[in-house]
Amino acid sequence: MTVRKRWDDLISPERRLFAARFKARRKELKLTQKAVFEKTGIAISYISNLEKGEVNPSLEIMASLARALEVELAYFFERPPGTSDE
Repeated sequence: MTVRKRWDDLISPERRLFAARFKARRKELKLTQKAVFEKTGIAISYISNLEKGEVNPSLEIMASLARALEVELAYFFERPPGTSDE
């Protein structure tokens, strides 16, 4: 019998971390997804999918998001203090 994996099980830890850090920073700045769209031109549906870890953003998109959220690109991949790599 073949065991089907859930979509959530297929998301890499790096993509999951990016999604969490992106969403947390957006909320920290009290920006809506629409506001991020207005700053970057990235479609709201794509932003939503980013936050769910459903898409793999290009370097250009990550750089644009970093500028819009006023962080360095590395921010998206740094683990917050007090968290583990698990």
